[in-house]
Amino acid sequence: MSSTSATDQEAIIRPRIAVNPEQVAPNLEPKTTKSSGKSSHSKSRSRSKTTTDGSKTTKTTSTTSSGFAALAFENGNLDDSRARINRSRRTTSPPENAYRAYVHAVQTAPNEDSMIHISTKLLKDFDDNLQYTKVYNQGFNSFPADVGFNNGLSVPKPDLVEALQHPAFRPFPIKAELGGAAVLIDDPDSMTLPHLAGEWKGRGKDMEEARTQSAYSGAALMYGRNEALAYLDTPDPPGYAAVSTFTIDGTNINFFSHYAAPSGVEDEKLDYHQYPITFTNLVNSFEEFKRGRKQLRNLQETPGTSRTLCEIG
Repeated sequence: MSSTSATDQEAIIRPRIAVNPEQVAPNLEPKTTKSSGKSSHSKSRSRSKTTTDGSKTTKTTSTTSSGFAALAFENGNLDDSRARINRSRRTTSPPENAYRAYVHAVQTAPNEDSMIHISTKLLKDFDDNLQYTKVYNQGFNSFPADVGFNNGLSVPKPDLVEALQHPAFRPFPIKAELGGAAVLIDDPDSMTLPHLAGEWKGRGKDMEEARTQSAYSGAALMYGRNEALAYLDTPDPPGYAAVSTFTIDGTNINFFSHYAAPSGVEDEKLDYHQYPITFTNLVNSFEEFKRGRKQLRNLQETPGTSRTLCEIG
């Protein structure tokens, strides 16, 4: 199957959230991820106006309304996300023998750990920035509990997170200001404010499960981004897609954008959404292998809020 755009999937995907395989129920129904309320640093993210008596009313576009997807595209660069990951690169493409070796390795990999080892070779290394790191299979142990979308769930634990390390933000006191929403583990070199996470599965395993896991991780990353932007007093417009995740089983790689938007209820809760951008079959042909590798590396280079906070530090 060739790579295809998700333009025929205009409906917003709202997956049920799950962390571990045993938490994933069969026949999953789409569901929006809920937050508990406003950011601790921010004012309302909804548009408001003052009435004649001085009180304020809030106007939002419901995430379930027919007009919300259009608003998300207008405000939030979901189309731009496709353009970014499909842009041309100036780097040298891999040789065809690398494709043949990849296909053989994927088709004979006995388990998920082997698949991770094989397909991480598709990722770009950032050797020029020693404080930009890849972290594998690490739970967000410092992430705040019970903020809404994670009520009653164990901490997110994606297979991969890419992020700057805590020292990269000095002298800005990011841990003191944003806590575990940004600095995700209790470690001096903690990954901090990541905007990219990935989930792997072995051959023939449940990619729907990977999607629900990436939805949970994506919501956590969006929560951290919102806290950081609230501190900067520059909140995203509703539907702005800046966090990305991918799921991969060696054969297929799926790309998602994540964004938050007001739920439309009076307590100003945010809903966290996962939107499919595109997918590529990595073993079908050499051209598709190169396309999927390019898409993944372009996704790695998408800037995030962490760079802004480093600059003010």
